[in-house]
Amino acid sequence: MRPDVTPWQPCGAPKYPVTMSLSEEQAASLSAETVVVAAGRPPRARLTVIAGAGHNDIYARSEFQEAMRLDPKSFEAAYFYGRACNAIGNLEEAAKWFERAVAVRPDDFAAQMLLANCYQALERTDDATGAMRKAYDSARKHLELNPDNPRALYMGAAALSGLGESERARDWNRRALQMEPDDPSVLYNIACVFAKEELAADAVTALGKAVDNGF
Repeated sequence: MRPDVTPWQPCGAPKYPVTMSLSEEQAASLSAETVVVAAGRPPRARLTVIAGAGHNDIYARSEFQEAMRLDPKSFEAAYFYGRACNAIGNLEEAAKWFERAVAVRPDDFAAQMLLANCYQALERTDDATGAMRKAYDSARKHLELNPDNPRALYMGAAALSGLGESERARDWNRRALQMEPDDPSVLYNIACVFAKEELAADAVTALGKAVDNGF
């Protein structure tokens, strides 16, 4: 399992795009099952949610390309298309878009860690290690200003685990669990880190609780 990645499972999605305004924080909470196109700039980006784009990749691609044409420096367009490609297993394409995302916002720990996951799966070991170091550094700096962010903790834990720092990875992971013990998304990602650390019982417990809480 890779942190912050969920399987592609479209479920009763509307046929046509739905346009809405979301804050960056709200946008970041969207699952990888949702394909997002951003046309605009933060903090109130105009986001188009295209449900079920796994069945209409050509349409989704054209929408993202249009978003990037409208705003070549759009972090949201690159980041969310990277997540969409990742969710359907197109890792080469996902890596390309995460690279664009971190070029726009190099201190974003989530984009750095998801890029590291792609590199690792593509057996680009040196690139993966470099991205994990950047993800950890970004998460650490973020936590200095926002110590109550469980996402930064479990993303940082995933980076630490990948860098071989097991003790610190487990500590950060458990801190995230203590912070949000009932949040299904947090529990899923915590389970991923426990699995990487070969803590099978902890991983199964966290994953089971995630399912019980609606994951």
